Amino acid sequence: MALRLYFTGTRSTEIHDVDNRLKDCLDALQGRVGGTKTKAGRPLKPIAPNDRQIWRVVVQKSRAPKNSHGRGHLTIRRLSAD
Repeated sequence: MALRLYFTGTRSTEIHDVDNRLKDCLDALQGRVGGTKTKAGRPLKPIAPNDRQIWRVVVQKSRAPKNSHGRGHLTIRRLSAD
């Protein structure tokens, strides 16, 4: 899994830890969004039911390019046998 986080502004890049943002993404892939105190209107169908299925993660934090609208990219692909 490759996760590229884009942030707008210098302060945003300083205060957001990649490990916390990664955990947010892993939770969302399991169908859990909004944190522990949020009650979702409808449960989401999990893409990866358990994060134990994920064997490799690369996380990169950077300033947002102009065309990204402050969002990021998440790429998931099957791990090839080496």
